[in-house]
Amino acid sequence: MTCKEVRALLSDYIDRELNVEILRDIDDHISDCTACSLQLEQLQKSLEILKRLRDKTPPNDFVDFPGQ
Repeated sequence: MTCKEVRALLSDYIDRELNVEILRDIDDHISDCTACSLQLEQLQKSLEILKRLRDKTPPNDFVDFPGQ
């Protein structure tokens, strides 16, 4: 697989929404490609941050502006 192909599939790779053969191909590529390995690591860290933010309760003075 090329870097472009791997990067396009990283989100599905993290979610394990790919067939076993493609998962294996990405595993192989990432084990040899530092750039894609770093891209995967950054995406995983970003997702962890977003998950933590989702669990936060907005402050009592938060104002929601509909339609924005």
